[in-house]
Amino acid sequence: MRFPSSFQFALPSISQSPGSRKGTRLASKRYPIFYGNEGKKLLLWISWILIFIAKKRIFLGSLYGRSIIDTSEIIAELQALGTQAHREGMEHFGIKTERAPGVSMNTLRRLARRIGKKDHALAQALWNTGLHEARLLATIVDDPSMITEEQMERWVAEFDSWDVCDQCCGNLFDKTTRAWEKAVEWSAREPEYEKRAGFVLMASLAIHEKNAPDENYLPFFEMIKREAGDRRNFVKKAVNWALREIGKRNRALNQAAIATAQEILAQNSKGKRVASDALRELTSEKVQARLRNVGQSATG
Repeated sequence: MRFPSSFQFALPSISQSPGSRKGTRLASKRYPIFYGNEGKKLLLWISWILIFIAKKRIFLGSLYGRSIIDTSEIIAELQALGTQAHREGMEHFGIKTERAPGVSMNTLRRLARRIGKKDHALAQALWNTGLHEARLLATIVDDPSMITEEQMERWVAEFDSWDVCDQCCGNLFDKTTRAWEKAVEWSAREPEYEKRAGFVLMASLAIHEKNAPDENYLPFFEMIKREAGDRRNFVKKAVNWALREIGKRNRALNQAAIATAQEILAQNSKGKRVASDALRELTSEKVQARLRNVGQSATG
């Protein structure tokens, strides 16, 4: 790569340092880019770039920089990061936005990485703010080993949106020692999001508990049959999700899930949509091929 002839790189000698008049004249010849109008423009551009970077880091809270553990600082960042466009997207999917700045889950997960280690006290403080995204963040940073039954019951009673329900169950509650118990208990509750939480836990356990025996999931089929006719959309979708995820674990559970869906079709006209949608996926060639591969890997 060739530089313009005016672009000199030789350093001035000590005796001809730029501090002296002669040195300055010599330097201006050897480094013309740093002198005159061109030099001023270059320095101005560098200043603008540095100011832009500094402002960007302040506005974004240095997402990839220092860690944060202060609740008020996190809330301020969430407020700054929220956008009206994302709020409108949330509303489109039936998420309540009265107390939502409008921050994406990807951004929340980056904030959680900045926080670093699990922090039970911080999670409690975030949840107690009542801010939508602060509660979502709390489900990521809380420590499952410190979750009590009292906390699970308090939080599930405060669910007011399906995404908070799903993130809490999938990020946190399914990793607690009471997950299996609460899946059964909550599925029989009447409040919409509490009942949904029971079935979301079933789906989450089916996805995340790779080594759990089939016997753990078999009791869930009776609850799925019992609640398949619930008219509420957020309940129906969770019941369907639980049935599909359990039925995709292995061939034995797949056959049990298909039989459950067929029973729902035969006995419960209100649950027709839940059952037919699950059957379509569970009997698909894509799912069956994957289950055959899983079975071959297990026997091989």
